[in-house]
Amino acid sequence: MRLPIGTLAWVVLFLAGCAASGRGGDPPGGPDGAVPSDGSADLDSGVDSDASPPADAGPFCGNGVVDPGEACDDGNTDNDDACLDSCVVATCGDGYIQNGVEGCDDGNGVGGDGCDESCQLESCGDGVVQTSLGEECDDGNTSSNDSCLNTCMNNVCGDGHLWIGVEGCDDGNSSSGDGCTTGCVVEYCGDGVIQAGIGEECEGGSPGQTCTTTCGSSGTQTCQAATCTWTACTPPSETCNAADDDCDGDIDTVSCLVDVWRFYNPGTGDHMYKTSQIPDAGYQLETNHFKVYTSAVPGTVPLYQRFNGTDHLPTYDPDEASPTYFGTVTLGYVATSGSWSAAGYPSADLCRYYYSGNGDHMLYTYISNADLPTVLPGWIREGCGRYVWDFH
Repeated sequence: MRLPIGTLAWVVLFLAGCAASGRGGDPPGGPDGAVPSDGSADLDSGVDSDASPPADAGPFCGNGVVDPGEACDDGNTDNDDACLDSCVVATCGDGYIQNGVEGCDDGNGVGGDGCDESCQLESCGDGVVQTSLGEECDDGNTSSNDSCLNTCMNNVCGDGHLWIGVEGCDDGNSSSGDGCTTGCVVEYCGDGVIQAGIGEECEGGSPGQTCTTTCGSSGTQTCQAATCTWTACTPPSETCNAADDDCDGDIDTVSCLVDVWRFYNPGTGDHMYKTSQIPDAGYQLETNHFKVYTSAVPGTVPLYQRFNGTDHLPTYDPDEASPTYFGTVTLGYVATSGSWSAAGYPSADLCRYYYSGNGDHMLYTYISNADLPTVLPGWIREGCGRYVWDFH
């Protein structure tokens, strides 16, 4: 019987396979045709696909034997030991981190990028400036009191870190006047600069300054070189100004005042006033006197004296009773208010009185209408409202 060509080809191939396996025409599963217990059988070649290559399979990387062309062969596929899975000896720069030997391996063998040329991690404090990591310096220590901080940034004035030997201070700001200048120089009393931040008010070379005293006058202060602070406000000397300049509690001094003395002419019954105790002809010195200012000060007006040939007229008006009275003389200055004591002397209300018997005029302190007939019989009070001091 003639077999179809396709069938014949299949038979030939089957027989050839049997011959190669040495099993002749045994059925699949062995001579007795048994099938493996797991139910599987290699229907193509009859060979177990999981079997290791035979010893005569030839050299290959990973067999644990350093074959020709291999630098190493440790029989594994790890790339973190001394031999790569390509049977090449692991080296720095190959891109594989060798455990226990390398801290890093970025595959380029160049430092300055976080991994140095010896495959060690780069970090602040390793003594190498890593600009790519933002380092400005790296002196290999952890001190921040030298030119390089422990953050690998340059030590500069104002960063709050004292650069020993270069900076005298560093308070972390860019302001002067607080004990440390903008140039990191210590500020101190006597350096010529007023440091308000450390309590200085002045420097030793500072000129004096004006100030207001406790009594309201304009005083002066000087700078104390040892502490750079001002002295207490020193009052000025007393001047004639109707004010207490030297803060002694008295307004002005006795040198600002002059005594006005009263004289009497027995022959005419006239009274007159002078600032000296030397009487004119026909007059005699009486005990009554008072003080007035020698010059005009705030709150005062002049006290004049005029004469008509027989009567001396004290007045505040230089033209009073003209032309009968003439020869106006200024005796001094009296106050328009009795609100202050001058040089410690109390003020007194000065009034002018008129005697109708002979037309005489006289100055005296205030006397009430009820007492006037007794104190000054025959005299009439013409007016008051001006004040003198130390009336006797």
